[in-house]
Formats: sequence, C-alpha cells, structure tokens
Amino acid sequence: MISKLLGKKFYSELIELRSVLDMKRLYWFIGVWAFMLIFVNIVLSLGYNLDAPRLFPFSQLSMNLSVSGLPYVGLFLVTLYYLVNRVQHFNLFQLWLACTTMLVLGSLVQGGFTEAFANPFTVGDQQYYHDAIKIESWTTWLANFNENQLELLLHTKTHPPFAVLIHYWALQIFSKPIIMGVFFSLIFSSTFLALFKILLFKRVETKKANLLVFLFAILPAVNIYGIVCLDALIACMATWYLYCLLKLTNGVKRNLFKYSIYSSLLLTFLLLLSYISIYFIITSVIYAFYISVKGKNYRLLILLFSTITASALILSLVSLNTDYNYIRSLLVASKSENPNGFYLFENPLNYFVTRVECIIEIGVMLSVSTFFKYSKSEALNKTFNIEHFYLLFLGIFLLLGTFRTGEA
Repeated sequence: MISKLLGKKFYSELIELRSVLDMKRLYWFIGVWAFMLIFVNIVLSLGYNLDAPRLFPFSQLSMNLSVSGLPYVGLFLVTLYYLVNRVQHFNLFQLWLACTTMLVLGSLVQGGFTEAFANPFTVGDQQYYHDAIKIESWTTWLANFNENQLELLLHTKTHPPFAVLIHYWALQIFSKPIIMGVFFSLIFSSTFLALFKILLFKRVETKKANLLVFLFAILPAVNIYGIVCLDALIACMATWYLYCLLKLTNGVKRNLFKYSIYSSLLLTFLLLLSYISIYFIITSVIYAFYISVKGKNYRLLILLFSTITASALILSLVSLNTDYNYIRSLLVASKSENPNGFYLFENPLNYFVTRVECIIEIGVMLSVSTFFKYSKSEALNKTFNIEHFYLLFLGIFLLLGTFRTGEA
C-alpha cells in the first residue's frame, strides 16, 4: 500500500536508506535527548539559572505557518517527489538548478518572496542591515569601528565590520533588500557546485554525488539558512576553501599556484566576515601537519603557510589603509561574548548543557538520518581525511564554548 502511494522506486530508496541507518545509535540519540529534556526542565523548575530552553534543544521554535506559504509547501513536496527519482542522471547544470529550486521553494514556504528574500534582513532591529542603513560614509564608519564597537548592535559588535559593510555595499548596488537577498542566494547556490567537486575528488561516483548534493540542498540546516544569511555566505566560501585545500593536497603541480591564490583570497574573505574563521587556520594547520608527516611530503604544509601568510598580509594592508585594527576588534568581541572568561571555568554546568544542546540540534538540523549515516561511515574508521577535518573544526568550536546555544 505504502509502495503504491510513494512509487516503487522512491519506496525502495527509503528502504535502502533505512538499511544504512544505525538504529542502535538512533535509539541512543533519542534516549540522550529525552534524558536531557527531562533534566533541563527539572533543574529549571528548581530555580537554577540554567542557560537552556525548556523545549531543549530548541531555543527558537515557532509553528507559525503562513496561509500564503501553503501553496509553496505543496509545490516543494511535488517538486521533491519529481526530482528525487531523476537527480542521479542530471548533468552539473541541471543538478545546480534542481538544488537551487529546492532551496528557493523551501524559503518561499515562509509566505512569499518578501518573506523569503527580504524579511530575514529587515525583521527586528538587531540585524546587520540595521547598522548598514545608518552608514553615511563607509570609510569613516570603518575607521571609527574600534572606538564604537561596543555601542553597535549585538551581531555587529561580535563580528568584523565587513559583515555589515558587505550588506552596505550590496544595498548601494541593488538598493532594495529583496534584490540583495536574491544576489546573496545566488552566491550561496555555488556551494552545490563546490560540494559536487569535493565528492568527485573523493572518488564518489557521479550518480551518488548527485544524490548527496541534492540531499544537502533539502537538509533543514541548509534549506532554512541557505538564503539571505551571512552564515550562508560563510558556508559557501568555507566549502570552496576546503575544495582548494584538497587540490593543494593531491592536485596537479601546475595548478598549485592558482589554488594557493584562491585559498588565500577565500581565507581572507572568511576572516573578514567572521572571527570564527580563525578556527579554519587552526584546523587547516593540524590537517596539513598530519598529512605532511604521514606522507613525508611537506608540500601542503608549505603551501598552507604561504596561504596564511598572504591572508595576514592582506589583513595588515586593510588595517594600515583604514585605521581598523582586526586583532583589537577580535579581543573586544571575545570579551563582549565572554565577559567572565572561558565559559567552562565560568559556569561548568551551563557549559556542559549547551555543548549537548549544540550536538543534538546539529543532529536534528542535519536530519537524523543523515547524521547517523555519516556517523556510521567507514571513512570515519580510516586515517585522518577531509571528513575528519569537518569534525575537528566542529569539535574546536564546541570545546572552546563558541556557540553559547544550539540555535546559534
């Protein structure tokens, strides 16, 4: 009966997906989630100041479904059903178009084009947009950023000034937030191409690579934040940076200089948009050092050192020509986020609870099936590779208390 409703091919794919799902780990995941939910609510009921939501791990949760968004829900589901059985046979352009279509339809579910492409910028009063529209002269604003940092809005004062300036410059070009939103979304859509190239580089066959990229496009984490969000731009650049890192590791020698330049520029853009991108340097060095020592080939380490040096020089030139001090603003942002020092020492219980909150919400937002398919992957049982790069990067995030809540 179910196979008739879903279609035999789609139903067989669902059965195949279930076969690779580690049910034991899934039960553990649900068990830990249930225990933490009960634990958090008991502690909160006793009056303790616990930095965790009652609907653990969801600190931001609402069930407001716009009536105007209902047609897009239907269109999303119909398109998903149509594409999922065909995407394995698409060429690269068709794959990009299919993924971008799902990304756009997923956002239109909010109610329409304004809700999808403009409201994420403009709703509320704490967005980068709200500081961007106050700028009269971007050079003066940048020169005074260090002095005015603590007086700026929440997101602005905890990010480099270019997180706001990229919105300012986009508004100067496109004038309307909705057009700026479309532009940012198109940039993010190139992430699908980068991910496809990474999978092919890892010798994943084309059909499977197509399906994995398409799955990536419909993940809740991507479908929700992949449009008009600074994090989406950062994710896009980070994915292309990882691709360049792979090319530097095993690529053709004649292309090494080209990919060194690309990786330097991408790393610089990442550092200019988010202080968290410093973790890319830490993780990249660990990855390069391991690869170099294991293979007794120090090419990657030397190239990565050149990349980091080039990025540092670019940041230095920016500081010299604008009176903006990157290191000083980083220290101010860190002090603003953690006024009492390292979160583990400040409040061990909250540190532990928010780490678990982050992990559980990441699992949910990646979709539980994907989360456990990845955790079961044979790649994780092999030597250190690019998959471990992702996990190491995330691990450094969590251990250092970067994310105070899972919602972040």
